[in-house]
Amino acid sequence: MNKKQLVTLLIVVIVMAIAGTVVRRAQVDSWNQGEAGSQELVLPDFPANDVVKVVITDKEGTATLTKKDGKWIVLERHDYPADYEKLGGLVHDLLELRITQVVKAGKSQYGRLDLLPPSEEGETGTELAFFDASDKKIASLLLGKEHQKKSEDDSGMGGMGGMGGGWPDGRFILAEDNSSSPRTRLAKSAWWS
Repeated sequence: MNKKQLVTLLIVVIVMAIAGTVVRRAQVDSWNQGEAGSQELVLPDFPANDVVKVVITDKEGTATLTKKDGKWIVLERHDYPADYEKLGGLVHDLLELRITQVVKAGKSQYGRLDLLPPSEEGETGTELAFFDASDKKIASLLLGKEHQKKSEDDSGMGGMGGMGGGWPDGRFILAEDNSSSPRTRLAKSAWWS
């Protein structure tokens, strides 16, 4: 290889590296930032103090947590006491839950994101429904597929790259509430518990 070919090859490699870096950065930025308003709350008008019943439904079945005589119980477990700290933590997390990226997807794409209701066939999510004292649904969340952040370390030495994956950095969520401007939000959120 002569000097001219080597210089040309180096220039091509440098241009490709710069182009790859720009494309990668654009992909990461678009995922992390999403659309304008991506830091808005998933449930902006969630009345946490009004919640007296939580129904959790997935393909396996339903669990109903309700307040009875001032204590939280699990109805399907013969009024077994519910863990109030975990339930309170869940409600607190919902108050702080923010959208990290708005996802534009039609209903035909919901199965791909595990966002079909548990009553349907296919890739379904887990539904959390919140009710008030009059048994009116205040809000509901459909928790879908976890989003995996790809590992940048493919060496297998100190990362998950060698294991062929990454780590969860969010979950697809379909939220509905009864706010003053009700709407359905399909979002990737930095919440996966």
